[in-house]
Amino acid sequence: MPYSSAYATGLLLALMVFFNSLLASVTSIYVGSFFFNFIGFLFFSLCLILGVNVPARGKKSPYHLIVPGILGALTIVLSNLTVAEIGVALMVGISLLGQMITSLFIDGFGLLGKEKTPITVKQLISLFIIAIGVYFLL
Repeated sequence: MPYSSAYATGLLLALMVFFNSLLASVTSIYVGSFFFNFIGFLFFSLCLILGVNVPARGKKSPYHLIVPGILGALTIVLSNLTVAEIGVALMVGISLLGQMITSLFIDGFGLLGKEKTPITVKQLISLFIIAIGVYFLL
């Protein structure tokens, strides 16, 4: 199941980037990003109202946990800027390469509180293959 949900995430990401860039092209990058985030806010508000994954009462989250929301908003803005210049396929390819490099650093060095996991030769070969794929998309 985790592999199929990861695959579905990739499909949804490519579609999201495409449709969000269309919205930004008829409005502006920031207006498109605002609507994208606002629609997400409405969707997750409905989930909370319906009781889907509601946190336990009285349980407080640390303030630094807002960082993913900020990173998500920046990702949307940067995607809108990038897709207009290089297209969806190349943007997603370069984005995947950046995600892989960042993920290997986090895992390999145990950053951000993650347990340290050695980087393997197989992972480095995979990274190299992705880089070659991105090169051929240029």
